[in-house]
Amino acid sequence: MPGLAQLRQFSEHIQNLGGELDIRTKRGEPALSVPLPQGISEADDSDDFVLGIPAAENQNSTEGQPLPDTEEPPPDFDIFEDSDITEPVSEPEPEEPETDPELEKPEAEPEPEVNTETPENSTGFTVPETDDIFEGLEPDTENSFNADNAENVVDDLEGFDFPGGLNDTADFPEVPLDFAAEEEPQNFTEAEFALFKKNLAQYPLNLKIAIEELIVDDNYTNTVVFDIIRQVIKKITARQLANHLQKLIGISVSVPRDFEHRSIDWQQAYRQTLEYQLKNKIIPAVFVTLSAALVGFLLFSGIRYFLYQPIMAERLYKEGYTLLENGFYPQSEQMFDQALTYRPKKNWFFTYARGYRSKQQYERADLMYRNILMRYNHDKAAGLEYAEMELYDRGNFGRAEEIARREVLDYHINDSDGLLLLGDIALEWGTEEENPAKLEAARETYSTLIQLYGVKDTYLARMMRYFIRADNLREVLPLKDHFMAAKKMPLGGRDLVELSGFLVEKLFGYLSPADEYLRVQITNVRSLLEMALTAAPENPESYYNLGRYFVFTNNYSSAKSVLERALPVFAAVRNTNRRTLLHYINAHRLLGEICFEESEYILAEEFYRNGISIFEEEKAARSFSGNSDAGRLYADLGDLDYFISYDNDDALMNYQNAVDNQCDTPSVRYRIGYINYSKENYSNALGSFIKTMEILPEDEHLLLALGNVLAFRNDNYQAEAYYTILLDKLDLVRARYGIVYPQIQEDHAELVDTYMKAANNLGVVLYRQSLQTGGSGKNAKALMWLSESTRAWDALTRNQQTMVRLKGSNLAEQNISYITYPLASYNPELYTAIPRVLAGENIP
Repeated sequence: MPGLAQLRQFSEHIQNLGGELDIRTKRGEPALSVPLPQGISEADDSDDFVLGIPAAENQNSTEGQPLPDTEEPPPDFDIFEDSDITEPVSEPEPEEPETDPELEKPEAEPEPEVNTETPENSTGFTVPETDDIFEGLEPDTENSFNADNAENVVDDLEGFDFPGGLNDTADFPEVPLDFAAEEEPQNFTEAEFALFKKNLAQYPLNLKIAIEELIVDDNYTNTVVFDIIRQVIKKITARQLANHLQKLIGISVSVPRDFEHRSIDWQQAYRQTLEYQLKNKIIPAVFVTLSAALVGFLLFSGIRYFLYQPIMAERLYKEGYTLLENGFYPQSEQMFDQALTYRPKKNWFFTYARGYRSKQQYERADLMYRNILMRYNHDKAAGLEYAEMELYDRGNFGRAEEIARREVLDYHINDSDGLLLLGDIALEWGTEEENPAKLEAARETYSTLIQLYGVKDTYLARMMRYFIRADNLREVLPLKDHFMAAKKMPLGGRDLVELSGFLVEKLFGYLSPADEYLRVQITNVRSLLEMALTAAPENPESYYNLGRYFVFTNNYSSAKSVLERALPVFAAVRNTNRRTLLHYINAHRLLGEICFEESEYILAEEFYRNGISIFEEEKAARSFSGNSDAGRLYADLGDLDYFISYDNDDALMNYQNAVDNQCDTPSVRYRIGYINYSKENYSNALGSFIKTMEILPEDEHLLLALGNVLAFRNDNYQAEAYYTILLDKLDLVRARYGIVYPQIQEDHAELVDTYMKAANNLGVVLYRQSLQTGGSGKNAKALMWLSESTRAWDALTRNQQTMVRLKGSNLAEQNISYITYPLASYNPELYTAIPRVLAGENIP
């Protein structure tokens, strides 16, 4: 038996092997302490411990004697196998995260064959002869530790007194012993060596080469080499072995993740499992299918959204607009709605709205503009165009103002374009309906614009437009001078047209006495007219104003040329306002009058009738009210019938239409009276003559006509009054002439002729009064006026050189004869003929 000192020395040597105490200290583990058996002497049996107990003693002590019968089970020698006494213990390898437990599970290692022979010496090992790098190494099967020689170990340990028995391990902590630092590890069996080669062949090639190079390299100790060999025998995973190499000797080997070689049978068996099918077939197939479906869906959606839908929408929009241009409006709407399902496009909304507007499909244009406002957050451009359509095309001023306020200014507060349009709406509204309140509202809006955004030519032009509509020449002229002084004319075509037309009217038309002094300040009219025509050739009023200027200046050839160019431009303008439409109608009248003056009566009649046709169509369509120019168109057509064709019926109808359309002039009234007088419709004739007399109370022809109408109505006393007034007026004229030359001067001849008729007719009505009253005084006056009529006849018919009177007698002379020689069946007669026109008017 070894002594106590020997055991303590042995324990210290064991603990110092491989730096165990330092390693445990670094790990924070307690040092291994094995309690020594009790009753051990201090004797030094080192020789026996080294060489073994003598055989005689050993046989005497154990051979043929049974082990003591105790309740304790026999010692479990597996504790030596568990503690791996014969193999150095390496540091525990870190576990690989997220590895497949099935793939990590190594194949069951075959148990090494145990040699049953008792080893004599187990201090070294040799590797068997092979063809590889391990040639010359033979395993020592005789000295290897195995289960057959375990009895000798038990015999050697029998002398020890372990507390609680040999199998009692309560006082021994289960701490693995690290013998990695041993210089001389125990030998490997042939089975272990075969297992080593088998396992090594299953590692990656780069790892296998690294291990082989480590084994043959003389720079590494046997402890390191054998530790690596043991790891291979244990068949740890390739990544764990690579990590172990890196930690142990610093060799870095790259190993694919989860690399593991399996047997063919295991691999095929594993392929049949649900896990393998899920991981390698089902899940990848599902993933690939879903990925392909997702990619296909995204690709399909991208192609549909970025290519197919825009192309289809554009094609349908174009087809629908082609239908719109050809007048297939319901079909164009259907095509537009179909295009919307592919891609709404804002510019096509505007295109369709403008197209319907140009085709006068206002309800459809209205729908398009409302769709733009709802879909595109009350777009300002759509609101402005919508309001302009209601203002200029439809003349719906209330609706236009509502759109400008609710759809534009409510969402674009104090927007300059919105306010400008609002002022234009009020201006057109006030002009069209002659509403001063609306005109004032327009002025206030323009003033607000100037206050908000400063004095700009655009706003000043609108103020000038307001003053033109308000007929304020005093304010227009300073603004005109301001614009004319600019280096570049700031006015647009529309304002130039309006300004030039206003100045033409004021230059040649009526001015109030208070403004008459301003007529000389009206300058640059011709240049403004030409500038307007250049700036706005598409505006028919630019031609119309220049034509009127030529008419006023008696340049009829130029006027006719310009007005003829104006007519097709007027016709091309759709949905004009009342003012422009009246100018269009008046252009026909002016052309007709020029043709009438040139004796082109057929062409004049054509112009008159075309103008009347336009007027009547507009009047029937939208309750269009005319003005004096439209009425004059009827009067001019009546003059053709009255003077040229002598169709009094048509002339009377046209004259009556002229009166109904604000052309109630003395000439028209007189001609109406004359036609009624010629038809012996004395009551209507009297009414027309009286209307005429309200304006021209001293016209000689009218006084004669009134006296005759009253005489034929047997209103002799009223007739006497008009004849007397006429003769007194003619006496004054004759006195002013002095000597009258009726055969030489036309006005003298007209004076004498009127005097002759009035004197005769006055004598007749006086004679009628004498018959009614029986007084001779009336009869004497009758003879006197009849004699005056005879003298006038003599002046008209006597040759002033030969003083020879023409043969025959006049009506006055015959009346005198019958009055002085009365016959019961005879009544003195009147001169029934009256002039066809008023005094001073020429008969064409």
